[in-house]
Amino acid sequence: MNGSRQIFRIIAFSLPKAGLSAKNTIFTIMVSINTMPPHTRVWVYQADRKLGHEEIALIKEATHNFISQWAAHGAPLTGGYGVFKNHFWVIAVDEADAAATGCSIDKSVNFVKAYGEKMGVDFFNRLNIATELDGHLELIPLNEFEILVKRGEITADTVVYDNTITTIGDFNNRWHTAAGNTWLSRYFAKQTVK
Repeated sequence: MNGSRQIFRIIAFSLPKAGLSAKNTIFTIMVSINTMPPHTRVWVYQADRKLGHEEIALIKEATHNFISQWAAHGAPLTGGYGVFKNHFWVIAVDEADAAATGCSIDKSVNFVKAYGEKMGVDFFNRLNIATELDGHLELIPLNEFEILVKRGEITADTVVYDNTITTIGDFNNRWHTAAGNTWLSRYFAKQTVK
């Protein structure tokens, strides 16, 4: 995996009081995504515009703070996050020790929605297709995507980002893939992927 696709994992654990004021202290360890197992659940949120460097830094800081306190019924979750290609905010949870529950997932969704509103960014417009055209990431509205397919300007081999993936294994192996290998394949009924 190349260095530009790093995501970090936060492992939360408690240690007995060691001269600190709190009865139990939560410590976090940052680890590369390379150590997260393939079954780790993942959510990909796509921005409706390119994010600036300062915005990305703020997202990373806020997400680090959120995940370091993220829990399911009081059990700390092993979570990770990353921002990729200046468009994609990824949040992950390894459910080996504690499973994400409906409430904990809702908290993460509400966190992303609220932070997006604060930044003036929509992370929930699923009608924009992220694709690579001429070596650049472009967001194309679905209705325009269909027109470009009919014109032959987008083919089954055009690279897209499949934000419907649900695990780190899929994120690593098929998030960035040919459109014909995704849910968009229905638009290429007569084409085959090379």
